[in-house]
Amino acid sequence: LAGVLPFESGERVLGYKVETAYYAQHQLELLNPANDLLSELRRVSAEPSDRQLRSLLGAFLFVGDDVYKTVSVLSGGEKARLAIAKMLLKPANFILMDEPTNHLDIASREVLTDALEEYSGTLCFITHDRLLINQVANKIIEVKNGNIKIYLGDYDYYTEKRAENEAAPIFSSGSKPKSSSEDIKQRKHKEARLRNDYFRRSNPLKDEIEKTEDEISRLEEEKGYIEALYADETKCNDGAAMVEVTTRHQQVLGRIKALEARWEQLSMQDEKMRQELAEDLRSLND
Repeated sequence: LAGVLPFESGERVLGYKVETAYYAQHQLELLNPANDLLSELRRVSAEPSDRQLRSLLGAFLFVGDDVYKTVSVLSGGEKARLAIAKMLLKPANFILMDEPTNHLDIASREVLTDALEEYSGTLCFITHDRLLINQVANKIIEVKNGNIKIYLGDYDYYTEKRAENEAAPIFSSGSKPKSSSEDIKQRKHKEARLRNDYFRRSNPLKDEIEKTEDEISRLEEEKGYIEALYADETKCNDGAAMVEVTTRHQQVLGRIKALEARWEQLSMQDEKMRQELAEDLRSLND
């Protein structure tokens, strides 16, 4: 999912304007031992001020002169905190994490949990930390025997549903009783109705999403053209022309912001419809 290892089959297709960040234990080894903490963060981006970097490091319990420590003297937990701080410095709206609480002490773990709870993007993580799952996750994906099953809830909800499934009546054959051909036919008809209803409701939504993406792309191009005009000396010396350019620039920025908000809303509606379809189809086969 993180795009680090090649796929044995299939492909990974990222959504529109999705920017990923990845955290795993091996990233601790990628820290430069000779750097101090501020310098290590600057490897990610040179834009933030020292004050902003200090603020970020402070959120991960590096305060005062701690920012001048070299990476080589940090403990395993401190290196993990620094690596996570580096990841959060990147402008990503989709974060993937592999065992993020490994090597963290209690205080560091609480800092990480707070940061993840405040994160507004999409978070996908693998962990054995059940407390972290309960505090952060709102969807559990179970991978078993080459299949996946989605539970829309935290870890407590997941274990409750699993217990219910395991407590369901077990037939002597060790599986569900065989369905008659009529039962199978009826289920196929129900599945077809569900899928047709989904496509009927989702197609207009997908069309609007596509049109919104096209309009955003067009406005982004116009925005780039307008911003290039600011470097044009002839335009800069023409007060009336600059007022017109600036006004249009603000209009384009406002329109892009509105369209991006609309795109996010439409995408969430589409995701909800797909989840509802998956749940309905699953219930037919349970």
